[in-house]
Amino acid sequence: MFNRVCLASSSGSVALLSVLAFSVSGVADEQEGQVHGIVLVELFTSQGCSSCPSADVNLKRLTDVASKDKLPVYTLSFHVDYWNQLGWNDPFSSAEATERQRRYASVFNSRRVYTPQMVVNGSVEFVGSDQKRSTQVVQEMLESKTAVTIAGTADFGLKDIKVSWTTIGSAGDDIINIAIVQNDGENQVPRGENSGRKLQHTNIVRQFKTFTKDLAAGTATFSIPDEFNASGYHAVVFVQSNSTGTVRGAARLNLTSGK
Repeated sequence: MFNRVCLASSSGSVALLSVLAFSVSGVADEQEGQVHGIVLVELFTSQGCSSCPSADVNLKRLTDVASKDKLPVYTLSFHVDYWNQLGWNDPFSSAEATERQRRYASVFNSRRVYTPQMVVNGSVEFVGSDQKRSTQVVQEMLESKTAVTIAGTADFGLKDIKVSWTTIGSAGDDIINIAIVQNDGENQVPRGENSGRKLQHTNIVRQFKTFTKDLAAGTATFSIPDEFNASGYHAVVFVQSNSTGTVRGAARLNLTSGK
């Protein structure tokens, strides 16, 4: 068994520090700027947790700042399912999200999982509503070097989405993770701890797959999500150490219509 802990939110409204010019791959010339790496931010959240809405707002803040400043920061919202029995079933929740969070608990030598939890580059975790801490960690990770470069495409048809990737620099212990991500979502919650609130979410993971083979190049197929609108979705591909959880490279792929 693992604990259900809904932690109180932390305050703060610190903006990301200014970062100078960077290339498309997220690695800048060291003479021109500070950006050397990518940042993957994972938020484990639930509509059934009263402390989670402030973390959802924090994830959107990070997402908006990264978009505005064109920073290689990729955010993912994983909705866990262990709050569903307490009065409200989160429609974005999945057992896969809970299992992913439990694997992080093992990596961090923790006996519990909790919401809202934020994990950055698979190596640092903290309460997801802590704006000051999340800003600090993201900035530090941007100044680190990225080990793996990723390129790819995400094509959709009538029945499925095909994500193809190539990597440079992946190692034998690495795995490939692919997320099909809904850009935005909202829901009116009628029951549970957030009863009466309309909750908004950013970059919701709707499908997720992990591959331990074909690290250098491969293709994955996903079913079309319900109420799919290609302009409202994207894919995130990232390479992660299977043993330490450290994210070693990531890329965002916009969906394009397959021919």
